[in-house]
Amino acid sequence: MKILITHSYFLKRDQKQLKAGCPYPPLAPLYAAALLRENGFELSLADLQFGEPEEIEAHLERFKPDAFVIYDDAFNY
Repeated sequence: MKILITHSYFLKRDQKQLKAGCPYPPLAPLYAAALLRENGFELSLADLQFGEPEEIEAHLERFKPDAFVIYDDAFNY
């Protein structure tokens, strides 16, 4: 099974972190991807924090996943 994982965080929309200039790696999606990969799933991770939401379309078209996971952590908003 092919799984595409992404997150809903976009640095341009977080003025506090954009001003601080200190972006964070998407640890939760990375942990999930590692666990799934260890269990035999084919994985692709789309880290779009420096991009725009529409960029996910290219990842979907290229990888053609069976499942699409969006990790959302609204705690900073």
